Amino acid sequence: MKRVLALTTAALMSGSLLAAPVLAQDSDATPGTMEMENGATSPANPAPDAPAAVDPGTTQAVEAPSFDGVMRAIEGNSASATAIGSMSEINDVNVVSVSELSNFDTSEANQVVSANSAGIEELKSSIEGNSALSQELQSQGVDLSKVVAAEVTGTGVVLYVM
Repeated sequence: MKRVLALTTAALMSGSLLAAPVLAQDSDATPGTMEMENGATSPANPAPDAPAAVDPGTTQAVEAPSFDGVMRAIEGNSASATAIGSMSEINDVNVVSVSELSNFDTSEANQVVSANSAGIEELKSSIEGNSALSQELQSQGVDLSKVVAAEVTGTGVVLYVM
């Protein structure tokens, strides 16, 4: 019986070694990403609790805005500022008023904004430095001083104002 188990185990292991080269296909995906069947790329090993790095060269799904999500976006403004600074093409700009989100808490919002004022100023400077985004905000009548957070979505941006 032990011999049958040993032979079966050896056969399964050697079969998996032969299949490995087939699974390691050539891909044009960026290192550190996986290419999906539809040609899109995804992070190869995303950390479950780490804030998502924003890659302006890919489309990143943005959930429907929530108050908690905006508070996290405010805390991650430095990454958004970097991404906006490197964007050369912006196709879609959406502006969301934080006070209109469900579960809006004025006190919490003011605390998070105050604690992250440097990141907010960095974001505003990055927006000013991106002429395409600045022009779009002017055409929409958005007051830059009201912007508190941003999320980059491929060639688009969602801006949160208070």
